[in-house]
This record gives sequence, C-alpha cells and structure tokens, in this order.
Amino acid sequence: MPVPTPLHQLYAAFKASTGVCTDSRTLQPGQLFVALKGPSFDGNSFAETALARGASAAVVDDPRLVGPPTVLWVPDALAALQALARHHRSQLDLPVVAITGSNGKTTTKDLLRALLGVRYSVFVTPGNLNNHIGVPLCLLQLTPAHALAVLELGDNHPGEIALLCDLAQPTHGLITNLGEDHLEGYGTMAVNAATKLELFDYLQARGGTCLLNAADPWLAPYPAPTALRYNTPESGYAIQVTTLGLNGTEVQIDSPVSGTETYGSPLLGGGVQENLLAAVVVAELFGLGPADIRAGLARYTPPANRGELKTAGQFTVWLDAYNANPSSRASTLADFFAVAGPPKAVVLSDMLELGAASAEAHQRLGALLAQYPKVPTVLIGPEMAQAHRTLGWGQWYPTRAAAEPNLLADLAGAKLVLLKGSRGGALEKLLPLLAASERA
Repeated sequence: MPVPTPLHQLYAAFKASTGVCTDSRTLQPGQLFVALKGPSFDGNSFAETALARGASAAVVDDPRLVGPPTVLWVPDALAALQALARHHRSQLDLPVVAITGSNGKTTTKDLLRALLGVRYSVFVTPGNLNNHIGVPLCLLQLTPAHALAVLELGDNHPGEIALLCDLAQPTHGLITNLGEDHLEGYGTMAVNAATKLELFDYLQARGGTCLLNAADPWLAPYPAPTALRYNTPESGYAIQVTTLGLNGTEVQIDSPVSGTETYGSPLLGGGVQENLLAAVVVAELFGLGPADIRAGLARYTPPANRGELKTAGQFTVWLDAYNANPSSRASTLADFFAVAGPPKAVVLSDMLELGAASAEAHQRLGALLAQYPKVPTVLIGPEMAQAHRTLGWGQWYPTRAAAEPNLLADLAGAKLVLLKGSRGGALEKLLPLLAASERA
C-alpha cells in the first residue's frame, strides 16, 4: 500500500486550487478533484479524465492510480474530504449558524440570506448541500471575506447531526421544529428528536448559542437554561399574523430588542410565519434593526416548489411540492383553507420516507381532510389509497401519469389549487396541464 497523503499536504493542494469538485463532468480548470464513490459509480474511474480537463490534482483512494505527483492517495476519499473541510473551517474565525429541523430549514436559511445580506457578506448553503458530502463542500467554499455563514444540516439517521456539527463547528444553532420526517430511518419520533437535538448538545458542550423554539412541544422541555427562547409571549419573542391572504401577509413581531414591529411577510400562509420569526431573532442577534429587516424581506424570493404562488391557465396554484410529512401537510392544509379566496381544490401526493408509520399517517391525513370543506380533491400515489379510503370521497390515482387525463375534469369549478407532495411526487409537472386549461 502507498503512504497516505497527510492532511497538511492535502490542505496545501486545496489552497493552491480554485476550489473542490467531485464530478468530473462539471469540473473547472484549477479545481481539486476528489474521487468519491456511490452506489453506482466510482470517482476513481474519472480521476484521469479530471486531470486531463485541468484539475490541479486528484484525491483518490484507489492505490493503482498512485504515481503522478498530481495524484494524492488517501485510504478513504470521503473521509479525506470531510477532514479537509473540518480543518479549513478551523482556520476561519467567523460565526456559523447551523439550522436543522423537520420543516422550514430551507425557508429560514433563505430568509437569513436575504436579511443578513443587507449588512454582511454571508455564505449560505446553496441548494440542498446539507448532508455528509454537501456540508464539507460548503465549508470548503468559505473564505476570509465572509463575515458569517448560515449552514443547513439535513439528517435521516441517528448520529448524522453530530457528524455535521463536528465538521461545521457551529457557534449558533437553530432547530426550526420537530415533526414526523424520515421515520423510515428513525422508527420513532423520540429517536428523530434526539438526532436533531445533537445540534444543541454540541453547542451546550462548547458554550455556543442555542435558539430554541419554545412553542414546539418536543423542543420546549430541552434542558438548556442559557438558550435564547422564542415563539412564546413569555420569551419576549412572538409573532401574530394580522393579515392573511393571497395578495400578501402582514405580521406583527414582538421582540425585546426592537419592540413591536409590523412587517409585510413574503411567506405564503400562516403556519410558516414562525420561520420568519426565527430569522428575525437571528438577524437581531447580529445587529440588524427593523429597517434592515424590511430591506431584507423585500429582497427575498421563495425557492422553487416551496410555497410559491403561480398562475397556470384559469388556476391560481399554491405550489408546495418539495417536501411533505404529516406535520408540514397539516400546517399547509390549515393555511390553505384559512385563506379567503376563490373556489378551492386540493391535489396531494404520497408522503415518503415514513416507513412503518406510513399507512397510519396517510389514514390520519384522510381524517384530517374530512374536517375541511368538501372541495375537489385528487390524491396521487400508492400510499394515498389509505387516505382515500378514510376520506370516503374525492379521486385517487396510483401515479401522477394516471391522474393527468382526468385532472381538469376532477378540478372542475375550482380556481385556487393546492399542489402539495414529497419531492418524489414531482407535482410541479402538473403545471403545464393546468396552464392548458386557459385554452380548453
């Protein structure tokens, strides 16, 4: 076996590069290529291609590639990437705000991009680079020019948040809420909660700042006497929706820093406004005032498929098709039916990654739908058969393709349509069909 490349040499190669790339197809000249493995690929097979395309060096874990000085051998390329990211983070003296939770991570992260960007050069997790590969790639994009960083931490199995904290070394942490997400990997809510609370455990042990949503029943009991609690009147940080509608939402935020302020919220619906409150609490922690916050909110645009309001033919579409679990689905339905507006319809697809809890969760969804006004309802996916049986009316289709031929007829009379589903449902692909209604 060859001698492993030491970390200091890997770091020197990184510093001499223009950044890190793990996909030879997107590699730019001067980047350091790291040969990761996946279920159906081995990055070592593309190391020579990466070097031919201008990579400054290639980090590989296949000893057969050792020889050229631009090939840096390590026993495990993923472990090397993580060690490189951890070391790089340790060289930078800047606050890192880590965000995790069942719902609202990306919304809160993007709100902070808009708010903190008013005053600071802030790095924010791009896209969904929030796992054991994505977080290291984010950390390696940090530079001394950044005043602070906001990182999204994703999880689907125990110990994952602890690992990401070890890499990112956050100084501040926020758990948006705890709900029934990724139960396929966790089995129980208790295990799910314990995993996300690994963020607070990390901060508590190191004197960091925990921002605790005291209104969440899973988070409120967490023994963190020094935590900055919010979202209850007792905490001093509270939010109230004063105007709720498709043309805009207005909220009143109480804060011990700024007093009572009214803001126009860019978020669609009432249940997601606690994400805005969390972002305001963080922004005030870093010195932003009401004028800064208003300027930041004016810059915010919702990420694709996450609470967007779109026009498609004769329909106004409430598009929330990136993620769905029982808690987010319940919140979105409450918001949707609370908004006064034109005749409504609902199109829902399966909630995924619930494991053994899936059948019961979809049955509960059917019972929940039965509590709302009877509107045109289309349920899509094999798991939704449970919801349909419990509901007792509406239309059910095993796939999105099976629903398409009858969709416009099923939605007859509606003008406002909710599309809500997990990423695997890809309900945004129904938009062209809805848009065609204008010509029907």
